[in-house]
Amino acid sequence: MTFERQRFVVDLRAVVKQGVIFRHQGRDPATGLDCVNTPAWAYREQGLAFPPELDKEIREYPEEPDGWNMLAILRQWFTEIPVVNNRVPEAQPGDLIVCYVLRNPKHMAVLVELNLDAGPRQSWATVVEAWRAPDNKVGKLLDQPLDWRRRIAACFRIPDFA
Repeated sequence: MTFERQRFVVDLRAVVKQGVIFRHQGRDPATGLDCVNTPAWAYREQGLAFPPELDKEIREYPEEPDGWNMLAILRQWFTEIPVVNNRVPEAQPGDLIVCYVLRNPKHMAVLVELNLDAGPRQSWATVVEAWRAPDNKVGKLLDQPLDWRRRIAACFRIPDFA
């Protein structure tokens, strides 16, 4: 089997409509997903599996993540797409966007729509992300414009591991 980008995006957008909650290390929409396991879940929905070493890294992603370590792992397994002026002109739906949270590149979202003609103070992308409020009490999967004020640390394309 090969990775189907379009299906990946469709599956992610469909699961958002189910009202899935945020849960750290959640691997199933029925009990909740986090920002790292959301794309991993959609990848598995295609009957695919990440290499065991990568799957282990995802399963062990800590609640207070070291984003720099996450970037190193992603750079080892995925294809990095250049970020230019806080945008990713070569991005495609299905790419992983890593954003800084308080100077730590620890949050991941999946690009589902692209609008490179948006002005400098407008969103250039729509993403699906598992987001938790700063108070750590409320969180859920969202399908929303990427806030133009969020700083992008990196962008990655999922290769066909099959």
